[in-house]
Amino acid sequence: MRRQRYKYSYTTQKEKRRKAAVCVKAFFILFLIFEFVSAFLVKNVVIRTSSMKPDIGTGDRVLVSPLPYGAPLPLFHARLPGFTAPRRGDLVLVRPPFLPEEGGVGLILDSFVRFVSFQRFSFLNRDRNVWENSNMIKRVVALPGDSVYVKDFLVYVKTAGSAHFLTEYEVGTRIYDLKSDGMPKDWDPAFPFSGTTDPVVLGPDQYYVIGDNRTASSDSRNWGPVDEKNILGMVLFRYWPFGKFGTI
Repeated sequence: MRRQRYKYSYTTQKEKRRKAAVCVKAFFILFLIFEFVSAFLVKNVVIRTSSMKPDIGTGDRVLVSPLPYGAPLPLFHARLPGFTAPRRGDLVLVRPPFLPEEGGVGLILDSFVRFVSFQRFSFLNRDRNVWENSNMIKRVVALPGDSVYVKDFLVYVKTAGSAHFLTEYEVGTRIYDLKSDGMPKDWDPAFPFSGTTDPVVLGPDQYYVIGDNRTASSDSRNWGPVDEKNILGMVLFRYWPFGKFGTI
């Protein structure tokens, strides 16, 4: 039986390899552009919980930028300079303190997985659909040096140098609505999500963040203030659904 001849000439094989190399290079360049934009300019975040209702609902999509506060550099455990600090009322993307800070090869591989899956999968946050276990959108209500406590789901803040506590609305500059359905009858105030906390004094690099849906949010009431390094970016605006397009 005669051996079958290879159907492609050397020139054809060379051209196929060239085209394959061009495709690989183009894919790599797109990946680098995606990573640069996500890390330093703007990223898409899908809201997967009801913790920010009534203003932000489950399934809403927002754009978050790390530029205002300074883009994090996880591989170097540092961040670039920003042009402002988090302010009262800001909506921010937060990494809760109970989540380890990712870095190294794992972070690069995860970025690649998210890129090729169009942000649908992540092996660093495999359980991201579980109730609030990954990066979260929260509202800043108290700044470094403030004293803060919660009573009946409303935050009271005593700013540094002040002698009196005021409500979060009185010390802030943003207007937003709260949602509180109340807790079950006989719910112990010492239990989580009771809507009442003891006063705490924030350190020089700490912020108090909380969800607008006070009975369905895991936030600083449960896991304490967050360091500035855990604030990953500012929410710019909502782009989905289109009927609610705009700033929040």
